[in-house]
Amino acid sequence: MTWDVLDVVSGGEMRDCSLGFAAAMCVALAACSDSTGPSTMLVTRIDRAVLDSAGSLDVSFTITNVGTQPEDVPACGGQPGPRVQKQQGRRWEEFAGGLCLAIYSAVPVSLQPGASISGTTDVFRAGPGVYRLVISYQVDGSPRAVSEPFTVNQVPVSAA
Repeated sequence: MTWDVLDVVSGGEMRDCSLGFAAAMCVALAACSDSTGPSTMLVTRIDRAVLDSAGSLDVSFTITNVGTQPEDVPACGGQPGPRVQKQQGRRWEEFAGGLCLAIYSAVPVSLQPGASISGTTDVFRAGPGVYRLVISYQVDGSPRAVSEPFTVNQVPVSAA
């Protein structure tokens, strides 16, 4: 089976494009790529998450390598630098973090099997909600090493 296909972008015409050839190429490309990327053995525990009355979210966390091989943890100045996502309905949206000023080293920290590293992240103007930390991402941009979701509520302002 052959198709005549018009290339709209260049205005040229492609002739005798074989559906069999296209299907074979798709299978070959799929066999050579892994859409999920490498798995991770990094486990992220939320040690403390506090939202103060000004809306600032302070999160303390610990990342542990539960695998048998060293794992790289993205870092800024030698400290883990997670991104913060906030749940909006059924979706997770990027909310904060992941930035590293050029004056700091962005070299990942190599975490040996069984080792842990602790860190904190602060988010201004966060507000109440459900959040999670994303330690690293797949090549396709999907989260790879993610904490369990955690809920924070506004701290009541005490009466003076």
